[in-house]
Amino acid sequence: MLDPIIVERLQQMALQLQAAGQWPAATDVHPWRAALRARFDPMVLARLSDTAALELFDQTQTQSLVASLSGGDDDLAPDATSVRTILDAGLVRRAETGAWLHVARDGIRPIAPWVAAEIAAMWRDQLVAAVQLLAVMPDDADDALWARCTEQLRRAAPDVAETTWAHRYLECVIPDRLSAFHTVAHQWFYLIKLWQVPPVTMGRYDCSGRWSALARQLSWSIRQLCRAAVKCYGSPHTWWCITSRVPLAAAALRGSDTPPISRTLDVGGRRDRIARGDTLAVVSEMRVVAIGTVAAVPSDTLSDPLERRIEWWDGEVGGLTLPASADEVCEIQSPEALVAIERARVVPPPTPAPLPPIVAAILQHIAHKGQVILYGPRGTGKRAWAMQAAREHVARAWFGLAFVQLTPEQQRLITGSGRDDGMVRVCRFHPSYGYDDFIEGYRSASSHEASGFALRDGAFKRLCRESAAHAGRPYVLVIEDIHRGNLPQIFGDVLRVLDRERRDQAVALPLSGVAFTVPAAVALIGTMDATERVMALLDAALRRRFAFLEIMPSGAVLMHVRIAELDLGPWLDRLNERIRRYFGPDAVHAQIGQGFFIEDEQPIQTIDALARVLREQVFPLLEERCFADYGMLAGVLGPRLVDRAARRVRYELLAPDQLGALPAVLQAADRETRRRAADV
Repeated sequence: MLDPIIVERLQQMALQLQAAGQWPAATDVHPWRAALRARFDPMVLARLSDTAALELFDQTQTQSLVASLSGGDDDLAPDATSVRTILDAGLVRRAETGAWLHVARDGIRPIAPWVAAEIAAMWRDQLVAAVQLLAVMPDDADDALWARCTEQLRRAAPDVAETTWAHRYLECVIPDRLSAFHTVAHQWFYLIKLWQVPPVTMGRYDCSGRWSALARQLSWSIRQLCRAAVKCYGSPHTWWCITSRVPLAAAALRGSDTPPISRTLDVGGRRDRIARGDTLAVVSEMRVVAIGTVAAVPSDTLSDPLERRIEWWDGEVGGLTLPASADEVCEIQSPEALVAIERARVVPPPTPAPLPPIVAAILQHIAHKGQVILYGPRGTGKRAWAMQAAREHVARAWFGLAFVQLTPEQQRLITGSGRDDGMVRVCRFHPSYGYDDFIEGYRSASSHEASGFALRDGAFKRLCRESAAHAGRPYVLVIEDIHRGNLPQIFGDVLRVLDRERRDQAVALPLSGVAFTVPAAVALIGTMDATERVMALLDAALRRRFAFLEIMPSGAVLMHVRIAELDLGPWLDRLNERIRRYFGPDAVHAQIGQGFFIEDEQPIQTIDALARVLREQVFPLLEERCFADYGMLAGVLGPRLVDRAARRVRYELLAPDQLGALPAVLQAADRETRRRAADV
């Protein structure tokens, strides 16, 4: 469907044409078209003899079919509808000798009149068959049906279906089916201008359903829509991608009239093909930083053959990316990219969606220190929050949009694909993780290398190197279980240059001897399952350079989950309240996170899932944290679930034959523990 902005522009153009007396009614037929239909009606063509059929293609006769089709147009601009060339007809008669020529892909050859008559009769029959196929197409046929129709046309009229003159004839005799643009290039161009992505199978008839649907949306005829499009957008032009080899800013470009094209030899000659009216998209670091229109070329008194005078578009071009190209100048072929460029001409970039409070707090810490550690009890979603914050940080810093507002290609640029690393990466610390994994170290060399070991870059050094190579592009490394590694040994001297004020300072790496810097655009987000003891053991230098954000359990995400008679969110909140009451100084970090009750990013919904989580995760974790103090555990879970005398949890209540009563047991235990707490 047409965007409201496009609808308004087309309707305004229609009003202007109507005021000028140049907007015929949908049912009006131009005299030229009426005369052509009367003279070359399909029923008339079907009754012609072979000799008379040959006269249809005699361009030396002004009343022939090809002469009429290649002559003056009716109510559309000539540059949008004119026939490519008279040779498109395939049969040509020499005016000076009367001899016939057959024009084919493999060349032009003279043919006898009787051979020309046979060809003309065959083409006439194919033309009539094409009319019959198109006449039965429904008005609301979709792309798939028109694709099948195209295949049928190619079988029924293999010699004429894909010619410009045949399409123009068919559009004249069946005006409510076909576009008034007779070449694929014209149809493709004006669909892009209308912010429509053309069908994947872009044949001469494949997008006919699109034009019909758009015309119905406006309550116009297809020809009225085509006329308004030509008047709004003018003659077709080309879109070019100019890839800058150095980082560029939009402000620097808009201060210059010429595009940033180097003077190196352009082997493909693409530079010379940039014409007046073409659109240029300047790409730096895969982002479109500016878009402009060519206002003048060397033939317009510009002496330098490389010079093009550009009128840069005002406004921001937020969120636009184009694939990297090895060529400095290349034509943009992706219809999705072209529609995005055309939208950027008039539609301001969308405002990023608001951030969740936790993500906003993480990004504030990154802006202040450059690195942050999320800590808290298990199951509180620290990794999920870290990944969401990392994606949002890159998306908003690089594209000016929220991550969910990006295109799939832009999202893959951030998260990476199967073959390429993205701008957000993940590693996990463990006791054997070392400096050689994180910064650099010697590893076994491949068999074709001379020595037995080779110096390899670690995860953080690779990320910093790529960030430095792509100046300004933000990168984030998410470090899971950051507390499980030997942090001073893993970071080494790099730890001191993590400070914001020292990001431009270099440190000499002991193995390679290279001067290493941490780019300002690099951020670190660590996660850790914290207890008071773990927090106390953290290296002081690390604590000074990292911000810390506590992530605590919350039943809010489970608030609307009801399993049988059990409201899961409030039950979890009350369970954690009792943990804080009964567990000693480490009670805050002994709580149960809501993540235990989430599977595949959705809260659990069944009694079976609840029993499995309690049996396999929650109850064993509480047993571990109470240090075999089953009196304390009974105070948390209630005496119905804990056998204090036998010093055990009653796991039999989670057996499959007891699941029906499980919600009631949990509620009763909850009420009993609350009553006992109130008595105390």
